[in-house]
Amino acid sequence: MSKSICIVQNIDEIIYILNKVKKHKIFLPLDLSTQLYCINNKIKFYDPLKLINKSFHQETLVYSKKLIQDLDFGDISMDSHKKELRALIRFKFHSIAFLLELIEQLKFADKVDEIIVTGWDRYYDQYSKKNIFVSDLVLNLIKDIKITSLNKIIYQNYSTNEECDFLVDDTDLEKNKEYILVTNLGYNFFRIIMSLQRQKMKIIVPFLFKISFFKKIIYNLLKVKFIELKKTKSLDSSQIILPKIKFIYKGKDLSEILNSRLMQEKKNIIKLKNQSKAIDNFFKRTKIKLVITNLSRGIFGYFIDLAKKLKITSICIPHGTLAPNFDEYDRLYKDTISEAVTSKNADFHASQSIIAKEFFELKKNNFNKILNTGNLIFCGKKRKIKKKKNKILFAVTLKDFETIRPLGDELYYEFLDNLYFLENLSKKYEFKFLVKLHPRGYDEFENLKKAFPKLEFSKKKIDKALDESFVTLTFSSTTIEDSLSAQCPVILLDRWKRYKHCIAEENTKKKNSAVYYIDDGEKLVDCLNTISSSENIDFSKYYSNNNYNFNIKKTLDNLLSK
Repeated sequence: MSKSICIVQNIDEIIYILNKVKKHKIFLPLDLSTQLYCINNKIKFYDPLKLINKSFHQETLVYSKKLIQDLDFGDISMDSHKKELRALIRFKFHSIAFLLELIEQLKFADKVDEIIVTGWDRYYDQYSKKNIFVSDLVLNLIKDIKITSLNKIIYQNYSTNEECDFLVDDTDLEKNKEYILVTNLGYNFFRIIMSLQRQKMKIIVPFLFKISFFKKIIYNLLKVKFIELKKTKSLDSSQIILPKIKFIYKGKDLSEILNSRLMQEKKNIIKLKNQSKAIDNFFKRTKIKLVITNLSRGIFGYFIDLAKKLKITSICIPHGTLAPNFDEYDRLYKDTISEAVTSKNADFHASQSIIAKEFFELKKNNFNKILNTGNLIFCGKKRKIKKKKNKILFAVTLKDFETIRPLGDELYYEFLDNLYFLENLSKKYEFKFLVKLHPRGYDEFENLKKAFPKLEFSKKKIDKALDESFVTLTFSSTTIEDSLSAQCPVILLDRWKRYKHCIAEENTKKKNSAVYYIDDGEKLVDCLNTISSSENIDFSKYYSNNNYNFNIKKTLDNLLSK
């Protein structure tokens, strides 16, 4: 029997193909939603878990580094802008490499006579889950298998982005007054705001993302001033020279497809440059004493770049988990992670934990001054626990087809396989697993509950989830630092034998360790029992100063005295 493989990026493509193609076919799902749809509707599919191995992750990191280091950025000069462009190109390459590897492994594992695609090629916005581009990749890159496109491929751009200039609306600001600029309100930055407010500092926050009406009232009461980047009519067409990519990957010339996909983002890069010009003008007429950020890429990172140029004090407080590397592949992955949350242009970086301290010591030549602040924005320990903690928290960073990061991120099919694994343990041992979803998985909340009825799924904030949990299971995630700061032990669950985030105890019988690493699922029960019977867990190897209110005040006092 001939094998027809239907490669799909979203559920609409599955439904369309089922209606159009009546012959026997097997689907190849490329993200969480499509694989879950196949599972819940009993549709035959290939599980990428059986096709992708560790060497793919390692090789892809090496190729990715070569691609990025050979880029000529043309007239893109600011560090934050370069980072944004690097991230876009990196993600686009990773999705291509992932697709090519899946098809190559299918050819070896199972004879493929035909690949079927919808022929849809749709762009909505940067990283939008509605983007569909797999048909374009298959038709341009696969030459040795019959390709059937159910439609003539026509690129459809649904983006609402229009070329415009920007103006910072600062009419509410007091003239000749000095302000502290906090780039955003995410990741417990409310704590920073509260501390600044207690010190009667005047605070500015760029209004770049929508916040609820209720939250806006609270911030207004705290005398936070929002500045808005308003669109204005463009007086002339903005010109920008994007890098011209020339890249060969395993004998395939990806130059044309990468340049084509990068061109889709041209208006986004122009928007970033025009927003940055508006911020330049705003800084010229406003007294800024200090810039505080947790992100260093794109528009948030630009505030740090500009602060350096204007000799304004700045600090980066990384929200992500920074850790020292163990080998070359590990270094490549962790360098990529750190790029988005650290900046060579920041005057200071906050090192919030012992894990982070080891990272900064290893990379000290890349940064200016490192402040060993102790915890500032991770969860921290609460004084009172209302109820007994009896759940096992499972939390991972979830990426989809368009935002794949090899090696240290658990991919969608691995996430699903771990859910099967945990559900079986729940049935056998009556464990209570609480699965804290990454925001990228929120849309699949009901579908996950249907597929895994023995597991509890949650969209709660991490501190609420930790209130109910006595241990955290994760592959790699910011929840490692959140958990340790809340004095909740962590098990690094690496069933793929691929990634170890930080130094950890590997003897599952040894009691009172704060972090364990296991690469064999059979050891998980032993490890959970060990933690349950531990009476004096030692967190001192990971956190030494966890009073975030004290730490924030001390750090701000230090910075404001400059």
